[in-house]
Amino acid sequence: MSVYLLTMLLLKSMTKIIKTYLKSHTTFTGWLVLMFTLISLIGMINHEMWRDELQAWLIAVNSSSIPGLFQTLKYEGHPALWHICLYVISRFTHNPIAMQLFHFSISVGSIYVFTRFSTFSKSHKVLFVFGYFPFFEYNLISRSYSLGILFIFLFCSLFPNRYRNYLILSVLLALLANTSIFGWIISICLAMTLILERIINRNANKLNSFEQGKLALSLSIFMTSVMIAFVQMLPPSDAQFHGNKGQQALQQSSSALLISVKHLSSTLLTVWKSYIPIPKLFEHDFWNTNILTAEAIPLSALALILSITLLFLSVILFIRKPIILFLYLSGTFSILLFIHEVYLGYLRHYGHLFMLFLVCVWLSSYYKQSNILIEKMRVLESIKSFVAYISSRKIQYFTGILYIHAFAGIFAFSMDLIHPFSASQEVASFIRNQQLDKMLIVGSSDTAVSPLAAWLDREIYYPDIRRSASFVPWNDRQPVDSQGVLNQVSQLTTQNNTDVLLVLNYQLNLKKSDLTITELSRFDQSIVSSERYYLYLAQKNR
Repeated sequence: MSVYLLTMLLLKSMTKIIKTYLKSHTTFTGWLVLMFTLISLIGMINHEMWRDELQAWLIAVNSSSIPGLFQTLKYEGHPALWHICLYVISRFTHNPIAMQLFHFSISVGSIYVFTRFSTFSKSHKVLFVFGYFPFFEYNLISRSYSLGILFIFLFCSLFPNRYRNYLILSVLLALLANTSIFGWIISICLAMTLILERIINRNANKLNSFEQGKLALSLSIFMTSVMIAFVQMLPPSDAQFHGNKGQQALQQSSSALLISVKHLSSTLLTVWKSYIPIPKLFEHDFWNTNILTAEAIPLSALALILSITLLFLSVILFIRKPIILFLYLSGTFSILLFIHEVYLGYLRHYGHLFMLFLVCVWLSSYYKQSNILIEKMRVLESIKSFVAYISSRKIQYFTGILYIHAFAGIFAFSMDLIHPFSASQEVASFIRNQQLDKMLIVGSSDTAVSPLAAWLDREIYYPDIRRSASFVPWNDRQPVDSQGVLNQVSQLTTQNNTDVLLVLNYQLNLKKSDLTITELSRFDQSIVSSERYYLYLAQKNR
């Protein structure tokens, strides 16, 4: 009931802004950004960061130098820009809330640029701002992706004067390429779009020798940055990135043809998940779920058909604007290719498909319609009429998608307000309050327990790497089962002649003859199901 009331309250506030339609564009921007800022601040205060957020922070905190930071990042699969920012912040404080505040400022900045400079109507701006990705996924959860969104929006804001701003645009694309693999892909596609347009319009927009030099410099800056980011993302031979467990299980139990078909289907389903991010509404751990992509085959088949339909309709929308169609197709299929060949990923990754679609709608307003592609394809009159009909319904199509995103965004935001996203912060408070923080702490699995290292600002012994650490190293892990954990706990109690605080993200059902294990507390209500914890006191039998 409380989720419903909060959702209705936010929707009522949004509707009030839409109906008011303030006469001054500047005033509208100010009020919308202010409303987003205040509500997001409440969300940020109540959001408990999870391991992926805190992994980056722990790496920054525990890096003694920039070269040391780069050395660790070899195993993360991300360009260094986000981590460099965190490294600078961590020189002043080890409190991870500083990262949240920095991320919050980026999120608000992105919304300001979008609201102030995008060509969308006021109602579309309101719906987008409170949509799933800008309001929840890239707002409350502190990751490098929001930095990429900021650079994308800044690029779009300067796009109308692109012929005079190639140098600035190249710097923005260079920065975008160094935010994430998806930022890297989108930056290349945006650069290719600029180059394609330059080639097509080279006679209409001739450059003098000085402008040609600036263009060459711009291209050099971008290409250098792309190569630097690419080298950083190449994993070393001993990297142990964890892939999609569902796909690994499928490979062990299915034929090669079935694997290929199901994996291709999973890749295409990401379009539906990105464009229609409605989670399972009646599940506590709703995050990264979708209302149609359940285990039931009929629902997944329907979602697959709808994914293909969304792709088809989007192509139709842009077919009369060839430059934008090139951007949409090159970006969408490059992202899908990465998802298919490298990493199936999660909703935070798929969101870049929708953001690319949004960018294409935004930039398409700067181009006149052209029937050159339709004429060259020599399509039938009936197909031309169909294209014209779909194009005439562009506003309704886009509005419908934004309404869905607004519903999903407010729902996810509300759930994060009501339920702990991760139990790690509550566990850390419990450990401090019970004066257990001076004990030897053993945590398993390491990926789930590592957030405690950030909140406690200390190392934890991880059985998976057989030593104490803060962040999880991806080059020397050997995951152990509960029996292996207890064996190491037994050794530690003997070697250090001390009791051990054992933190697990599963309930312990084993006993060990030389240990007395007492459950102290459990924290099992978080949205992230793998970050629900069970605390035990392990004592050596005397």
